[in-house]
Amino acid sequence: MSGMLGAPWMLWLAVAMGSAVGGMARFAVGLLATRHAATGWPWGTFSVNLLGSLAIGLLAGWWAGRGQPPLPRALLMVGVMGGFTTYSSFALETVHLWNAGAAARALAYVLATTLTCVLAAAAGLWLWQQINSIGAAR
Repeated sequence: MSGMLGAPWMLWLAVAMGSAVGGMARFAVGLLATRHAATGWPWGTFSVNLLGSLAIGLLAGWWAGRGQPPLPRALLMVGVMGGFTTYSSFALETVHLWNAGAAARALAYVLATTLTCVLAAAAGLWLWQQINSIGAAR
Protein backbone atom coordinates (compact mmCIF):
# COMPACT_ATOMS: atom_id res chain seq x y z
CA MET A 1 0.00 0.00 0.00
CA SER A 2 1.42 3.36 -1.02
CA GLY A 3 1.46 6.46 1.12
CA MET A 4 2.31 10.02 0.20
CA LEU A 5 4.07 10.58 -3.11
CA GLY A 6 3.86 6.87 -3.89
CA ALA A 7 6.26 5.79 -1.13
CA PRO A 8 5.07 3.02 1.21
CA TRP A 9 3.82 4.23 4.57
CA MET A 10 6.47 2.11 6.31
CA LEU A 11 9.22 4.25 4.73
CA TRP A 12 7.51 7.44 5.92
CA LEU A 13 7.27 6.00 9.42
CA ALA A 14 10.97 5.00 9.33
CA VAL A 15 11.95 8.55 8.30
CA ALA A 16 9.79 10.05 11.06
CA MET A 17 11.19 7.74 13.74
CA GLY A 18 14.76 8.25 12.56
CA SER A 19 14.30 12.02 12.47
CA ALA A 20 13.08 12.00 16.06
CA VAL A 21 16.11 10.00 17.17
CA GLY A 22 18.50 12.21 15.19
CA GLY A 23 16.94 15.39 16.52
CA MET A 24 17.15 14.19 20.11
CA ALA A 25 20.78 13.18 19.58
CA ARG A 26 21.55 16.62 18.17
CA PHE A 27 19.87 18.22 21.18
CA ALA A 28 21.90 16.03 23.56
CA VAL A 29 25.19 16.88 21.84
CA GLY A 30 24.30 20.57 22.05
CA LEU A 31 23.61 20.28 25.78
CA LEU A 32 26.86 18.42 26.38
CA ALA A 33 28.83 20.97 24.37
CA THR A 34 27.25 23.85 26.28
CA ARG A 35 28.19 22.25 29.59
CA HIS A 36 31.67 20.98 28.79
CA ALA A 37 33.22 22.94 25.91
CA ALA A 38 34.80 26.36 25.79
CA THR A 39 32.61 29.23 24.67
CA GLY A 40 33.18 31.34 21.59
CA TRP A 41 32.77 28.54 19.07
CA PRO A 42 29.56 26.67 18.15
CA TRP A 43 30.86 23.34 19.42
CA GLY A 44 27.47 21.63 19.41
CA THR A 45 26.75 22.37 15.76
CA PHE A 46 30.34 21.81 14.75
CA SER A 47 30.31 18.44 16.51
CA VAL A 48 27.06 17.20 15.01
CA ASN A 49 28.12 18.31 11.54
CA LEU A 50 31.44 16.52 11.87
CA LEU A 51 29.97 13.38 13.46
CA GLY A 52 27.07 13.30 11.00
CA SER A 53 29.42 13.61 8.04
CA LEU A 54 31.55 10.79 9.40
CA ALA A 55 28.49 8.62 10.07
CA ILE A 56 26.87 9.12 6.66
CA GLY A 57 30.21 8.38 4.99
CA LEU A 58 30.51 5.19 7.00
CA LEU A 59 26.95 4.16 6.12
CA ALA A 60 27.41 4.95 2.44
CA GLY A 61 30.68 3.04 2.39
CA TRP A 62 29.14 0.09 4.20
CA TRP A 63 26.24 -0.08 1.74
CA ALA A 64 28.39 0.49 -1.36
CA GLY A 65 28.22 -2.54 -3.60
CA ARG A 66 25.63 -4.17 -1.34
CA GLY A 67 22.75 -1.97 -2.38
CA GLN A 68 20.81 0.14 0.04
CA PRO A 69 17.70 -1.59 1.37
CA PRO A 70 14.93 1.05 1.35
CA LEU A 71 13.80 0.70 4.97
CA PRO A 72 17.22 0.95 6.70
CA ARG A 73 18.21 3.76 4.30
CA ALA A 74 15.03 5.68 5.11
CA LEU A 75 15.54 5.14 8.83
CA LEU A 76 19.29 5.83 9.10
CA MET A 77 20.43 8.00 6.21
CA VAL A 78 17.32 10.10 5.65
CA GLY A 79 15.79 9.99 9.13
CA VAL A 80 18.55 9.82 11.73
CA MET A 81 21.17 11.71 9.72
CA GLY A 82 18.59 14.22 8.50
CA GLY A 83 17.40 14.84 12.05
CA PHE A 84 20.94 14.95 13.39
CA THR A 85 22.32 17.18 10.66
CA THR A 86 21.78 17.88 7.00
CA TYR A 87 25.43 18.81 6.72
CA SER A 88 26.23 15.13 6.45
CA SER A 89 24.25 14.91 3.22
CA PHE A 90 25.98 18.02 1.90
CA ALA A 91 29.38 16.52 2.69
CA LEU A 92 28.58 13.20 1.02
CA GLU A 93 27.21 14.91 -2.10
CA THR A 94 30.41 16.96 -2.34
CA VAL A 95 32.55 13.83 -2.06
CA HIS A 96 30.47 12.12 -4.76
CA LEU A 97 30.97 15.09 -7.11
CA TRP A 98 34.71 15.13 -6.40
CA ASN A 99 35.07 11.37 -6.89
CA ALA A 100 33.12 11.60 -10.14
CA GLY A 101 35.84 13.90 -11.51
CA ALA A 102 33.80 17.07 -11.09
CA ALA A 103 36.23 18.89 -8.80
CA ALA A 104 35.22 22.34 -10.03
CA ARG A 105 31.54 21.54 -9.51
CA ALA A 106 32.29 20.15 -6.04
CA LEU A 107 34.12 23.33 -5.04
CA ALA A 108 31.38 25.49 -6.53
CA TYR A 109 28.81 23.48 -4.58
CA VAL A 110 30.73 24.03 -1.35
CA LEU A 111 31.04 27.76 -1.94
CA ALA A 112 27.47 28.22 -3.14
CA THR A 113 25.99 26.17 -0.29
CA THR A 114 28.07 27.84 2.39
CA LEU A 115 27.49 31.38 1.16
CA THR A 116 23.79 31.01 0.43
CA CYS A 117 23.06 29.23 3.70
CA VAL A 118 24.88 31.87 5.73
CA LEU A 119 23.08 34.61 3.81
CA ALA A 120 19.74 32.84 4.23
CA ALA A 121 20.32 32.54 7.98
CA ALA A 122 21.19 36.24 8.15
CA ALA A 123 18.12 37.09 6.07
CA GLY A 124 15.91 34.98 8.35
CA LEU A 125 17.25 36.75 11.43
CA TRP A 126 16.78 40.15 9.79
CA LEU A 127 13.24 39.26 8.69
CA TRP A 128 12.35 38.10 12.20
CA GLN A 129 13.69 41.36 13.64
CA GLN A 130 11.52 43.31 11.19
CA ILE A 131 8.41 41.28 12.04
CA ASN A 132 9.16 41.52 15.74
CA SER A 133 9.65 45.30 15.62
CA ILE A 134 6.31 45.76 13.82
CA GLY A 135 4.60 43.73 16.54
CA ALA A 136 6.34 45.71 19.28
CA ALA A 137 5.28 49.03 17.70
CA ARG A 138 1.57 48.12 17.99
